Amino acid sequence: MFTVVYELFFLPLPPLSEDAIPKSHHITEEDAKGKTKEERLTDRFLLVLDRARLLCCCSREAYLPFDDEERKKFTGVTQEELEKIRLSLKHTLEAISETSVSDDQPVSARREEPASVPSRPTTLERIESRRTTLERIDSFFFSASLPTREKLDPVILSRFAGEAIGTGGKSPPGSSWAMGCRVIKRIAEPDYADMHNTRAILYRHESSNDLIIAFRGTKTGMQIKTDLMTQKVRVSLDTFLTIPSSARNLVENSLPEQLEELLCEGTCGKVRLFDLLHKEDKDGDLPEFLRERTNAQDGIKGSAFLHFGFWSSYSRLRKQLHSAIYEELVSNPGRLLVCGHSLGGAQATACAYDMTRWIIPSVRKSLLLNQGRAAAEKISLCCYTYGSPRLGGSHFRAAFNKAVPEMQRIICDGDVVTAVPPKWLGFLHVGDENVFDYTGSCARNPSFMEKHFAHKSRTQANSHRMPSYMHAIKMAYHPSMSIQKLLELLKDAYGLNTPHEDKNFWTSAARHFK
Repeated sequence: MFTVVYELFFLPLPPLSEDAIPKSHHITEEDAKGKTKEERLTDRFLLVLDRARLLCCCSREAYLPFDDEERKKFTGVTQEELEKIRLSLKHTLEAISETSVSDDQPVSARREEPASVPSRPTTLERIESRRTTLERIDSFFFSASLPTREKLDPVILSRFAGEAIGTGGKSPPGSSWAMGCRVIKRIAEPDYADMHNTRAILYRHESSNDLIIAFRGTKTGMQIKTDLMTQKVRVSLDTFLTIPSSARNLVENSLPEQLEELLCEGTCGKVRLFDLLHKEDKDGDLPEFLRERTNAQDGIKGSAFLHFGFWSSYSRLRKQLHSAIYEELVSNPGRLLVCGHSLGGAQATACAYDMTRWIIPSVRKSLLLNQGRAAAEKISLCCYTYGSPRLGGSHFRAAFNKAVPEMQRIICDGDVVTAVPPKWLGFLHVGDENVFDYTGSCARNPSFMEKHFAHKSRTQANSHRMPSYMHAIKMAYHPSMSIQKLLELLKDAYGLNTPHEDKNFWTSAARHFK
């Protein structure tokens, strides 16, 4: 017995052939483009690291306000208060800038001044001046009436989700705008029937022409309630419509659109969330927004149960998403990328399956008739989620993996949300699992031994934060470095480089506030 345990845990594993496993857990965008169509169909899909970083930024942007009302709700700052903060900050920075310019005045200019003017400051004096300047700016931020720096930062307050800062087209590094994504549409539930606070942004990536849909994760109290709606709802895997049970018979002719009109008029009484879902009709009649669409003919039949809160929250935007995505792909064919973090990851999973069942076949059919086969072959779909909880059971997992082969679930090591809802309730994950740790190493579909001995237990709330995911993905990059650059870094580390003038002080000061 001891010999068997020793061989299992301590002896090296037998060498694997090159064809058995891929050489790496992730590839670059250039490697993905280099694969032929046959290789993409037969080979196992690997996580594209550049795409993972881009979609992580888009998912992070979805947490920003969509309009002035949301900005006031999230930050407590109105448009008038924001203008006052901007004006006060402008005056403060101008005063600091004047002081800094007088300190940095060249020697030639100083010679023309009276003898009472002190000589050029030493390096230590300049460093002390810079530190004092930063302290003055920090004191401005933290001495104002609002409690946090995030609420005072005009960069955050003046930018909606996916937008640049101001009219100059500037944007902070790492934002979706700086990475080439342009907002096409912000999609939200109607104000009179905002049941889940579901929000999504539709982007177009300029360099690749990809269409990106990013869902917002848990941010409000109503979305927390959505996460806790763990009841199961049965859904058709063919039409992806809710199947009502006998215990939940509805009033005759009570369609979701009619109930929403009554809610808008204020003439409707109590309405259950289940009543607002589009359901499968006994006579086979489809909802209006699906009647002109083409369903995927891939042999997927039957039904499966889903998490009620996740399914209901996605269904609230389903009609709008179908219309917006179909129009964009038909007018400008390209790849569809679906992403989201936390609750948004579960909604992105439902969206990816829905688009594969209805929108992708409909767009391909339209392009074949009007633009030819070359345009239709540009249409494809992949889904990247970050810290996504489980959405459905075993039947849904089998159908999803068949319909959406390129599904990458990205997990920051120890993320507690990825362990809920629990397996003992019948919920399972879909797609390929990619676990990133704090060093940037990635484990693809880790084994039982790796999960329990090499990785953290899924109990870490801090691992679920968006900064943790951004850090883990950035650490996965290993850029090449020239010998000259390495020597310069070593000289800086050992203090061998001569002091040089800091000409980009305000650039450094701007980085200080991020």
